[in-house]
Amino acid sequence: AVVLMAVSFVMLLVPSFLTAVAVLGGLDAVRAVDDVDAVAVGTPVETGPLRVTVTAARVTGGVLGPATVKAPADRWIVVLATVEVTGKESYSHLAPYVRLGRVNGIGDPVPTVLSVDDGSYVDYLQPGVPVKIAFAWGQDAAAAVPRRLDVRLNKAEGALDGSSLPAWMFDGPKAVVRDIPVV
Repeated sequence: AVVLMAVSFVMLLVPSFLTAVAVLGGLDAVRAVDDVDAVAVGTPVETGPLRVTVTAARVTGGVLGPATVKAPADRWIVVLATVEVTGKESYSHLAPYVRLGRVNGIGDPVPTVLSVDDGSYVDYLQPGVPVKIAFAWGQDAAAAVPRRLDVRLNKAEGALDGSSLPAWMFDGPKAVVRDIPVV
């Protein structure tokens, strides 16, 4: 009876999985990042409302400003970038613009966003003021520390939400900063 239930479960799961993969663009959608421009460290990338310039990558211990990793032995993988709002209004929601390539031991793909200057969480940026930002991901201590990283910079397209306030809709990867040395 248990075997029959397991087989029935798998028979239901496989078609659901294949349908989800088809709806999301197939298995090749995972490799779509390879089709975007590769840029070098230090190259400014216009992502819509922001100009993002990845400058370095680091590994550091358990406490990073007000943020802590899950376990004391865990560490942070940190991507340093200069970020500037290119429009006329202040802007928040920086985390969706920067994503790590494949790194083992990273739980949440959404980074913690901190100011390099004072270690505080970054909420809003003012237009025309470049700010040094640390995008940080907690990494499990059992995972190998990467020697090099790829970082995807996502773009957003402007839209109006009906209230005449600008809204931004994410539109996939804009560029990939490849082969960043991790120190």
